[in-house]
Amino acid sequence: MGSGASSNAQPGTTSVRQGVELRREYKFVTLGTGGGTAHFKFALVQCDMLKDSTHDQGIATSCLKSINEAMNDSVESADAKHLREELCGCGLDTLVVKLMGTFPKDADLQREGLVTLGSLAYKSDPRKARLMDLGAGQAIVSALEAHQGVEKLLEEGLWAAGNLSAGPEKLKGRFFAMGVAGAILSTITAQRQLANVTKTGLICIGNLSNGSEKRCAALTELGADRAIIQG
Repeated sequence: MGSGASSNAQPGTTSVRQGVELRREYKFVTLGTGGGTAHFKFALVQCDMLKDSTHDQGIATSCLKSINEAMNDSVESADAKHLREELCGCGLDTLVVKLMGTFPKDADLQREGLVTLGSLAYKSDPRKARLMDLGAGQAIVSALEAHQGVEKLLEEGLWAAGNLSAGPEKLKGRFFAMGVAGAILSTITAQRQLANVTKTGLICIGNLSNGSEKRCAALTELGADRAIIQG
């Protein structure tokens, strides 16, 4: 549901051991009909361009948009899985966290950055761990807290939080300690009229509560039970 492609996104969900991860599927609007392989190669070129554009939020946002579309084209294919690994190898994970920290008020860049984080976290515990080490968890929390009025950004932020929270117990604990539950519940409460925001936020809460009675108790104290009933 990234910028420029949200009208064509076909989101789905898939259950995994640690929780629920959310999938994005794109039909290409930027690159025409060149086929998956061409899109993937273009994404790697865009990643190289991104390295030289960290000072220009407009160019950086455009690069992230193209990369996001490629990562979510036939998302379950072997090529797409390989692309996510290749992009991390090229430093995309580091770049996007840096960009989100450099331009915290730019809603368009933040939205694309959140799509990137959610895509990289999808179905990979090692990538989740690296993203957490790089500061992705805090980047998600900061974006949610700073852009409460931007519906699409909130959707993508909760989606990214959902994928990152569908990880191993240790990572869930780290993410929870950053205050992500409070940010999620505040978003659900403030944006209750937005069905997609509420639905995705409740998936995040379910992921965070999975596997820990202590976190369940903490979530209850934060008002998760009320959010679930009202949602």
